[in-house]
Amino acid sequence: MAMRTGQYKTINADAVYKGELRGTDKLTGRIDLSGERESDEVVGYFAHFELLNGFTKTLYMSVREMAAYAKKFSPSVKRDTTIDQLLTKANAPEAGKAVGWEGDFTAMALKTVIRRLLGKYGYLSVEMQGAMENEAQAENAAADAREQMVQTTAATNIDLDAEAYEEIQEPAAIAAQSATTFAAPQAPQAAPQPVPRATAAPQPDNMFEDEPNY
Repeated sequence: MAMRTGQYKTINADAVYKGELRGTDKLTGRIDLSGERESDEVVGYFAHFELLNGFTKTLYMSVREMAAYAKKFSPSVKRDTTIDQLLTKANAPEAGKAVGWEGDFTAMALKTVIRRLLGKYGYLSVEMQGAMENEAQAENAAADAREQMVQTTAATNIDLDAEAYEEIQEPAAIAAQSATTFAAPQAPQAAPQPVPRATAAPQPDNMFEDEPNY
């Protein structure tokens, strides 16, 4: 989209390896990358453009600055991924299978320096301004959501020193308190039998049978 504006003569971005960065001029913003490469260790990334009217600008970000940027703004970076782990991915020999920064750190880093450089110093068409504004809003929303999650997690941490706890008794004491003595069950007693009522002695039919006749 930048090249379609017809205002750019050159746009370039690449990784910077150990030994290539000789210094920066803080006053003019000039980045000196004329050093001799010493190894395959990536130390940073740059983006550069030159307009047809002769205006040029270069942006350099160290690999640690880039990892911190990805950690803060990118929604594709997992919450438990550390900056040191991202630094390891920056020097991985090849891209991984994950999406975004977790999979291809270098590609995402180059895209980031170009977008930040053009967004701040470049000539932008209306279409390009809208695309960059949408990306910036998505990044800010992701950063706000991540910060809110961190604050919420911190607020739910339990302060062990501030809590009052009941002293835990030894197992023997607990066993002694919980022991219960049970009486041995007694054999069921037979239900009391009814006592038979006493019966009167049989009386003779004639109670005066033995009496003498008078």
